[in-house]
Amino acid sequence: MSSIKIECVLPENCRCDAPVSSVALRQSGGYVATIGTKFCALNWKEQSAVVLATVDNDKKNNRFNDGKVDPAGRYFAANRRSVYKLEKEEQIPDGMCIDAEGKLWVACYNGGRVIRLDPVTGKRLQTVKLPVDKTTSCCFGGKNYSEMYVTCARDGMDPEGLLRQPEAGGIFKITGLGVKGIAPYSYAG
Repeated sequence: MSSIKIECVLPENCRCDAPVSSVALRQSGGYVATIGTKFCALNWKEQSAVVLATVDNDKKNNRFNDGKVDPAGRYFAANRRSVYKLEKEEQIPDGMCIDAEGKLWVACYNGGRVIRLDPVTGKRLQTVKLPVDKTTSCCFGGKNYSEMYVTCARDGMDPEGLLRQPEAGGIFKITGLGVKGIAPYSYAG
């Protein structure tokens, strides 16, 4: 088994005006993302986002929590309505993805980790600890989908917490997991 490597891949100067909760490939090229309450087209090279649609803009403290593209190319996103506990340590299951072996990967908000579960038995198969607490979502990408990308939040962190976790709000790339992901569906728009 190869050694697991974790690195922050979102530059410090590349911040959005609201939390980024999901990113998906776009059939026409590039990416789309949910940022706050907006669906946006991303231009990675120029580090810019163009708003495609805004929802629930009038609702205070509302934002998307996660999003995925279905096989028909539709981009679905949901806001936070329910909270479920995963473990005694008050970790909250957040964004998820499936690997090529059919196992479930779950980002644990307030847990600083992603875990790999067998969806049939519920048994935890692997844990990858990150240098931030508020992990929010995960997906596979890179060559042959052998890299995992993990997003995290920085909302609600005090200055001391940000000093302890300066990469909070970043995107992490994890290599050496020993498993690959499956190709994601692309947004048709």
